[in-house]
Amino acid sequence: MVLAAVMLCLLAFFVRPLLLGQLPVHGDLGMLLLVFRDFYARCLCQGDAFDWMPQIFGGYDLTGGGACGTYHPLNWLLYRWLPLPVAFNCEVFLPIVVLGAGTLVFLRKYVNLAGAWLGAIAASFSMVFMIYLHTPQMTGVLAHIPWLLVAIDRAVRSPTAAGRRLASAAIALLTGSEMLLAFPQAWWYSALAAGLFALCLLLGERAGWGSWLAVVAGVAIGLGLGAVQLLPMYSFFQVSTRTVADRATLPFPPVELKSFWNIAAPYRSWNAFIANYFGAAPLVLVLWWLTARRLRPQAAPRASAQAKAVRQLALWAVLLAILSGTLSLGLRGKLYYLQLMLPGVGSFRSPWRILSITQFSVAILAAIAFAHLVSLGRSGRKVAWGHLVLPWLAAGVALCLTVGDEAHGHYTLLGRLFLCSGPVLIGGAAAGVTLAARGYPIGLFLVALITAVDFGTFGVFNPGSGAYFTRHLPTYERFVARCYGPPTSEGRVYYQDDRDCMINRVNCLGYHGYRAINGYSALYPQQHLDYHDLNTLRVAQVAWVWEPVPSPGSVAGWGPGGPPVVGGWRPVSDPLPRARLVSRAVVSAAPADDLKKIDVESTALVSHRLGLTPSRPGNARLQEDRPGRIGVAVEAPQRQLLVVSESYHDGWQVCVDGRPAAVERVNGDFVGCMLEPGKHQVQFAFRPAKLWWGKLVSLASLAVVLGMSVGPAAGWLGGWRSLWRTIVGAAVNITSLCRRAKSRQRLTDS
Repeated sequence: MVLAAVMLCLLAFFVRPLLLGQLPVHGDLGMLLLVFRDFYARCLCQGDAFDWMPQIFGGYDLTGGGACGTYHPLNWLLYRWLPLPVAFNCEVFLPIVVLGAGTLVFLRKYVNLAGAWLGAIAASFSMVFMIYLHTPQMTGVLAHIPWLLVAIDRAVRSPTAAGRRLASAAIALLTGSEMLLAFPQAWWYSALAAGLFALCLLLGERAGWGSWLAVVAGVAIGLGLGAVQLLPMYSFFQVSTRTVADRATLPFPPVELKSFWNIAAPYRSWNAFIANYFGAAPLVLVLWWLTARRLRPQAAPRASAQAKAVRQLALWAVLLAILSGTLSLGLRGKLYYLQLMLPGVGSFRSPWRILSITQFSVAILAAIAFAHLVSLGRSGRKVAWGHLVLPWLAAGVALCLTVGDEAHGHYTLLGRLFLCSGPVLIGGAAAGVTLAARGYPIGLFLVALITAVDFGTFGVFNPGSGAYFTRHLPTYERFVARCYGPPTSEGRVYYQDDRDCMINRVNCLGYHGYRAINGYSALYPQQHLDYHDLNTLRVAQVAWVWEPVPSPGSVAGWGPGGPPVVGGWRPVSDPLPRARLVSRAVVSAAPADDLKKIDVESTALVSHRLGLTPSRPGNARLQEDRPGRIGVAVEAPQRQLLVVSESYHDGWQVCVDGRPAAVERVNGDFVGCMLEPGKHQVQFAFRPAKLWWGKLVSLASLAVVLGMSVGPAAGWLGGWRSLWRTIVGAAVNITSLCRRAKSRQRLTDS
């Protein structure tokens, strides 16, 4: 009960912003993620397509970029039916509840209630997990892990085929939910944890082919459920800057080997972005358990199914901690070289993020240790003093680190007290474990108290982690008012700043309706033009350039001093219209260089010959300009090229007078199409083929999951052969439905 009260008290701090209408906007939350959610919510409310976001990069594939998890049903419900501040708070803080509840349910299958509660607290309120709240998609995927482990456990241990099919359906739903949250690096972490757990369980239980098939089929169908996110994201990755990045720079920053001393020095991780402090109580409990794990409560059987299951769980947690800790070292750990060889996985950055998995495995081991300690105490068995050496050794190490750190710096009285937090917390936890092991129940209360103070101070209230999400938070209106743009919103903006860390501010201009030619995101699209050239800025419809500190020669084509600065913004003279006709086209393999040499008002750069007729450019009038849909009324005197300053993507389709036409890549980064003489209605629509196929596969997989879920209860799924017949039948039926829907859409467009 004490640990349950601790967890509820820690959760209460995250309810306050929700009740007051405040928003966590620190770092990427406000500068990146909230902008995407704001656009997503507006599209859902207005009935617009949300796959294409015009506000950044001259147009951005929001689904392919994985910036929002747009097709996750929970995100759709939150942002469709709740106010944006409430929905955003729920998305950021809900993973804490889901991870805590999942860890509690998972551990309860193996250990007593006290151990399960401590493990849930150590997993969901640790400093490591709190730091990643600024990436809710990552924490959302991590929160699935304990529930996925529960489903795998059920799939392996269930004695009936119906139970295994139901567990397989649960694995599929959880895997699909992870995929739809669109955070590939967290997918990898979840795959490591769940895959290693499944392997340990299947081999340890000597499971039959039915259990193996249940796990593998569940994962495969789950990947199918997430196809609506996976396929567009894979397509976008192929044309992103990540594919041309120097792979030698990706495994940085790693965790320094010497920083693992911070396990006994919590103050070193105060206000830090890379933390490997896992808690005082978990550290002491795990060290005690390493020597006392073979001790059995009095009157307990020497061998039982429960004891065997706990040993398998402990083996998995130890292996996972070693594996994830080694990978966090980057190339220094040598094992990372194997990760670099894996397709896709080798392009992940920041290996230190995997410490979140290390923390989870430590929480599992701490839960096993605490449950063992409680069981020994209840049975009346006293632990010998020899089994209590390691906890006090950890306290001694913490004291030595404190003395060493104080010797290397000048500290005030408050600073010295802060340095003492390490030996005080670890020593207090060691004292609690010692008292409990020697038969004094007050020791268990002391461990619970240390856990509350430790995770409350260095998790929830740490300025580098939880405090950013609980204190000094603005309302949505107040935060948006801080983001200001140029005097007018006509044309695009280009955010130029020598400090790369400031580029994320360009996204915030989207709150006020501005559109930018650059932006900030996890995956950057490849852009082929040099936007430090005046001709390029005019072609991109850029009307304002952010340059608070005048820099001579920052834009080629500006005269000495450049145009006057207006509130940090420099106007671009005569930006070209968003949609226009040109009568000359030049084939170019280097548009960034060739664009500086041509008359951009009458000439465009293309990738192949178009056979234009030299003449006076015709008229083009923009009729519709919505996310993913651009309509233009055109009058061309001769065969000419329509140029639209929207970023090129192979998902763009165009219809001229209702008939499909070819989309041309124009001026390196933009779209266009050929037009014959006369008046035309041109309609561009963003409909990537990968997205269409992803929806098809996801719907088919959902039908299979529903069949697997209903079948065991209704009795109409006789076995795995019937299951595969159901898969094929569902795929054929849904393919037919999607083709009909696509035909109706074409008729509607025409």
